[in-house]
Amino acid sequence: MNTAEHNQMSEYLRSRAWFRDRGWPITRIELLDHVRSNALDPRLDPRSLLAVTEVSYPVGSPELYVLPLAFSEGGEIRSALEDAGFAQSLVRLVREDGTLQTANGKLRGERVPGAEKWLDAVPPDARLTRLSDRGAGTSVVLNERVVLKLLRRAEPGEDPELETHLHLARTGSSVVPDLLGLLRLEGPVHSTVALLRAFVPARWDGWDRAIVGFQAPGDDAAFLGDAWEQGRKLGHLHRALGTAEPGSTFSPEPVRREDLERWSASLIGRLGVVLASAASAAPELARVQETLVERATHLARLAPVGWKIRVHGNPHLRRLLQGDAGWQIVDVAGELDRTAEQRREKQVPMRDLAALLRSYDDAAVESGIEDPERRRRLARVRRAVLEGYRSALAGSALLPESGDVFTGMLEAMELEGAARQLGRALERHPDRVSIAARALCELAM
Repeated sequence: MNTAEHNQMSEYLRSRAWFRDRGWPITRIELLDHVRSNALDPRLDPRSLLAVTEVSYPVGSPELYVLPLAFSEGGEIRSALEDAGFAQSLVRLVREDGTLQTANGKLRGERVPGAEKWLDAVPPDARLTRLSDRGAGTSVVLNERVVLKLLRRAEPGEDPELETHLHLARTGSSVVPDLLGLLRLEGPVHSTVALLRAFVPARWDGWDRAIVGFQAPGDDAAFLGDAWEQGRKLGHLHRALGTAEPGSTFSPEPVRREDLERWSASLIGRLGVVLASAASAAPELARVQETLVERATHLARLAPVGWKIRVHGNPHLRRLLQGDAGWQIVDVAGELDRTAEQRREKQVPMRDLAALLRSYDDAAVESGIEDPERRRRLARVRRAVLEGYRSALAGSALLPESGDVFTGMLEAMELEGAARQLGRALERHPDRVSIAARALCELAM
């Protein structure tokens, strides 16, 4: 790759939402493996390809990215998934359990048993109805029947999102859409590169529902009912994630004293970093710093009760869709800035619950309603989410029996989420620093 090509590819990568931009210069981009699109389908443009590249920086470890690349007549880079034929050929490889020779290995499609009823409904000329390039992957919808999600960051071994889907299928859970198949790369890189799942025809997602609900005049009983149901769905997800035989990678583990101390120390450290970084942009945080640190310290003093499980990691309202079968959680990829091993780490279930509640806090701010009405409505919504969540886990040993311990853990997890949010705002969204700072101030009340 010459200098001009390197610069062009670097610029393309930094413009993508799924690229983990560390702010460092990209020193090297190496093509590790690829397959040309005309190997998938002879009718496709031979210049297009599915590539795995290694991106290196001056410091830190290199990262692997899966890139579906196409080129315009002028040589500009774009996503090959914008071409319906390219996406169709990948779906066909999964449906046929096919294998293709790549430059240095193999690309293998695997169909999940029982997926035929979905895949057979996708014709060879299936239309591409929408494309989403947010988050850790690029998703395309074909014929409003299946979703092909290309996992942009390739990590060796099984993908945590795939592991979660397979585990939930074993438990019979219907909280997430059916997994239909996957694409694996074998060779210099052994990695899951794509997932295929059933499409959920949705009325709206949880975020849009929350905005409408907060803006509605008076108290919206239907909105509170949806919030209750979303909490219940998250509870059912946790019940399924915590259902596993001993020795399984999903088997629950008891919360220990050292866990609480480690989480507390990590939170105190994170608060120290973000509050120092925000000193000039949000000086009001200095007044609550001592209270926030005390809240973080309190986590280490709680009784070590309850269980750790594999969690979702980031159940934002955007990941909840309301379809004919009710609310479903459509993306279990977890937190996008964490490695595969970090996403596998077992946590208290309250971490996910805190993330959902934080998402509602953000939606209330985004809706534009003013205090004290915002806080009043938000309190009712939070109560509905918590009641729905607890109803799904009634009789389960996953949660601490003590209400004080449950509340203490939940408050600490919310504080950690708000600190992360402030850190992201400082790095990427300076226009949202004041919103993130207000969230931390409110948690100190």
